[in-house]
Amino acid sequence: MIFAIVFVGAYLLTWVYCYLTRNTNMEYTQYVLPVSRVWEYICGMSLGYLICYIKRRMVCKRWFTVLFTVLEILAIGLWIFNMYTPMQNWHYRVTHWITMNIILIFVFSIGHGAISSLFRLNFLRYLGDISFECFLLHQVVIHLYTKLSGVESVSVLGNVFSILFCLIFVIMTASIISKRKIKN
Repeated sequence: MIFAIVFVGAYLLTWVYCYLTRNTNMEYTQYVLPVSRVWEYICGMSLGYLICYIKRRMVCKRWFTVLFTVLEILAIGLWIFNMYTPMQNWHYRVTHWITMNIILIFVFSIGHGAISSLFRLNFLRYLGDISFECFLLHQVVIHLYTKLSGVESVSVLGNVFSILFCLIFVIMTASIISKRKIKN
């Protein structure tokens, strides 16, 4: 249960840190200076331990599927609603980024809802297996696509094509890299 206390403490310290740096332009340092994200890291790690603790002690009941399906729908709805709620930059980082992701991760990690059961499909598991390769490739592909096509922003249909092209290209390239990694 110590992880619950660590989780709450790290979450509160993240709020304090974001409030204290609210008038500072920290866009660059948030990604380059790991110390600025330490409370988020501790919060995520303790949340993982807390989820494992809860899952070990959870006895599955038939009504859990209905309850967690409703919680999953509410979590996604709350995340989308919060995404479009105007707020200050420091407040956005805490309210949208940390809080909403904690809710999503917690609800979906339990894995008893109908929506989370979709993530057990083989195709989605495969995408999960190559997600790191996709993460490493996506910015390069998007940058190259923008430079080679000369298109920064186009019509809605053009944007859909651009997104689909880059997505498919990234997945195909990540699949090739992943297969080569397995063979070696």
